[in-house]
Amino acid sequence: MTRRHVAWTAALVWVTAAPQVAAQEFAVGIIDFYGLGRVSAAIARRALTFAEGDTVSLAGDERPAFLAESERRLAALPGVLRARTNIVCCNDGRLIIYVGLEHGE
Repeated sequence: MTRRHVAWTAALVWVTAAPQVAAQEFAVGIIDFYGLGRVSAAIARRALTFAEGDTVSLAGDERPAFLAESERRLAALPGVLRARTNIVCCNDGRLIIYVGLEHGE
């Protein structure tokens, strides 16, 4: 093997053996809505895939799938064009999740 092959092999082993970002689990403490308009908070809460008190897993910079699914479900409510969720850490060690709705005319 040449030096180049040894260097590439060593680099490949290092990259594949590098530790992955471990997921961290957090409890959801507060869900705060804005832009509800004609949608009640109760209806919006039922559309979410998470609730206050649930434990959720967050890993690295990846957007959690449960947020995307909640946004999709909220956007399907009558009169809602788009929904956006945003996680903020922390209140007494629990997550705060802001949920915003954008409405059509």
